[in-house]
Amino acid sequence: MVSSSVVRLAGFGWQAEVLPAYGMNLIRLARSGSELLRTPEGETQLRREPQVYGMPLLLPPNRTAGGAFTFQGTTYHLPINEPVYGNHIHGSLARMPFRVTEQTATSVTGFYENRGERYPFPFAITVTHCLTETGTQHLFTLCNTGPKTMPLAFGLHIAFRAKPFFAVPIGQRWEVDERYIPTGRLLPLTSEETAYRDGSDACSGKLIRGFYTAAGHTARIGGLCMNAAEPFNQWVLWNGDGTQDFICIEPMSGAVNALNSGVGLVQLQPGEAKTYTVRLYPWLP
Repeated sequence: MVSSSVVRLAGFGWQAEVLPAYGMNLIRLARSGSELLRTPEGETQLRREPQVYGMPLLLPPNRTAGGAFTFQGTTYHLPINEPVYGNHIHGSLARMPFRVTEQTATSVTGFYENRGERYPFPFAITVTHCLTETGTQHLFTLCNTGPKTMPLAFGLHIAFRAKPFFAVPIGQRWEVDERYIPTGRLLPLTSEETAYRDGSDACSGKLIRGFYTAAGHTARIGGLCMNAAEPFNQWVLWNGDGTQDFICIEPMSGAVNALNSGVGLVQLQPGEAKTYTVRLYPWLP
């Protein structure tokens, strides 16, 4: 569909397509003929905005203020790729080519190793997408391959097609400054945001943008549930300009700008690994 290197999976009523060349992105997912994710029309579109289609990887997720952070007495710099606000945003894993290490009709595993060129700490990441009888499972394992403790914030920018209902267990909203960096202050939900938590039909036609603590781990979009287990502890909601018929429901481990604030930041010791798990399955009333 998008690239000749697409890996196609099918089984148990699910159909999926994965792009190893674009960060092992689960670029398409369908169940019984119903398309669930926002899929690009072609590779040019994906190359231009790899973070707004499918299930792209974010490391570090969302924004790092000024593209800089200090950890254990050393200051590190990331590219300023959001120049309008002077921030680093989303990292570059969504553009990185993975090597497929295992593949069956219903699952695929890919591997990528960063030696410090994409993030200033060496690490290896293994991604597995798997179709099962009960739904789909997505595993993301990151291992610190360097000699120093590694600060880790990780997330997924999952772009769902707009459905007539969604509910996400958000807790409190992070107040942000003019650069969309959290100030450190947590605010109660507005009436609209309470509807996002309890159930809303406002996927499109209205601008949605907010950073939230997690008050639970299972969201619903139409007839699909998404469980993002610990250590995911934050949610971000975003639907572009509100007119493009999609909504990103983004589980994150670590708050926006966690490399500076430390909120939810994981510290991986040399040789230590951390696995993040997301499951998608049909909603049963």
